[in-house]
Amino acid sequence: MGLSLASVGPMMALSANAQAMVGYVGAAVPMAFACAAGGVLLIALGFAILSRRTAHMGSVYGLVGKAIGPRSGMFSGIAILGAYISLATCCGGIFAATFNSLLQQIQGSDRPFQLPWIIPALVCDAVAATLVFAGTSTVARVLLISELVGVALALVLTVSIFASGGSTSTGLDVSSTLDLGGVASSALLAAGVIGFLAWAGFEAGAALGEETANPKRNIPLALVGVVALVGLLYFVVMIAQVCGFGTDASGLKAIESSGSTLGDLGTHYLGRGFSIAIVVTVCVSAFAGNLALASAAGRIIFALARDGVGPRVLAKTNVRMGTPVTAIMTVVVLCAVFNTAGFATGFTNVGTGNDAIDAYIFFASIGSVALLVSYLTVQVAAIRQSFVEFRTAPAVGMFGLLTLGGVGVVLVLLANLRAQESIWTGPATWGLLWCGVGLALAVLSDRTKAQRIQRSLQSDPESVVGEVLPAEAGVLAKDK
Repeated sequence: MGLSLASVGPMMALSANAQAMVGYVGAAVPMAFACAAGGVLLIALGFAILSRRTAHMGSVYGLVGKAIGPRSGMFSGIAILGAYISLATCCGGIFAATFNSLLQQIQGSDRPFQLPWIIPALVCDAVAATLVFAGTSTVARVLLISELVGVALALVLTVSIFASGGSTSTGLDVSSTLDLGGVASSALLAAGVIGFLAWAGFEAGAALGEETANPKRNIPLALVGVVALVGLLYFVVMIAQVCGFGTDASGLKAIESSGSTLGDLGTHYLGRGFSIAIVVTVCVSAFAGNLALASAAGRIIFALARDGVGPRVLAKTNVRMGTPVTAIMTVVVLCAVFNTAGFATGFTNVGTGNDAIDAYIFFASIGSVALLVSYLTVQVAAIRQSFVEFRTAPAVGMFGLLTLGGVGVVLVLLANLRAQESIWTGPATWGLLWCGVGLALAVLSDRTKAQRIQRSLQSDPESVVGEVLPAEAGVLAKDK
């Protein structure tokens, strides 16, 4: 749950997502999040069905591969690998932007000292690199605690807003936040797309399938639990945010123009000190996302390399801890390289006026598309698996729910592609091209490699303890 929660980064979503949704649904932002939660739960259902049967460090690589076949698994694994690397990279940009915002709040000046954004981004990667050597359990605790501290402060702010009666202009106008009357279905869909991506990365916990006690029980519980709990958090805190700013035109405009809704509300209701604390937790959330996504990506690289898809050196684990340190460090280095290249060349510029935010949006767009493609493969695999596991009536019911989730994924994917200024050169298109490369590699892979992957997936590697079992050769005990 810690890995999944940190990958989602709820503090980032709570601080920055309402601004983009208000223009579509007005005060009904909480309802847009609720609709998005329904779609994400359908995706989580697909993961739960597959992870009840398969525990694999490769996440969707193992889940889809065992349900459909090795080539499908390879394609899905490569797609989500690109997603995690891109999303881990984008966390460096949002960490830098939030860190400079923190400096501004501390200085309290109209012209505060600001660092070049690449410096905080590289510091974020460097700290993540040191924690790679801490072991799975330690990292999970750090991620979980860092997110829970931020969530606790967000809930304190929520209680404060409710206790104070909301904004002076409209008060606690909860009914307006729940009213979808007058909101066009197309506008609700557009807002739902933004809300849908606020859960991106919830499935990262599936990458711990070989490092979790009783994974076929605990992984599904963790994934569905994170989606449900985060959805409840989003719904309640968003009601407080909208009521805190006000449900009238001026309040909604204030939300839309806010650099950090949590920070602005913290200053207004609890003072500048609390606002600084909130911004710190958003900063920590960005770091946690970087570490969690790099950890998940490293485990997918390890699983692919273990089966011959990639250099064998990436299929090594640390003898003492049993974690794939080399693969995870490779991801951290790639994050640093991509952000440095963006800083040096400016290719990540998307026109926001803030270079760090530009880098965040650019890499997040690439990662989101690749992630959605992998989600679609999961839904297809889960539909097939549901007919294997369930009787006729439940299978038909599952088919309907999973198909609905798949349709939702397609709609969100198309919305991401259409939202670009250029359909040919936009970052979302680069995400689709990455998936195309993965598809080509899967289709063109030789029969021997496919058979090796098939044998590996059928062996169902699984640990029954809290860490990966170390082996004499530095690879998983399964290979020994």
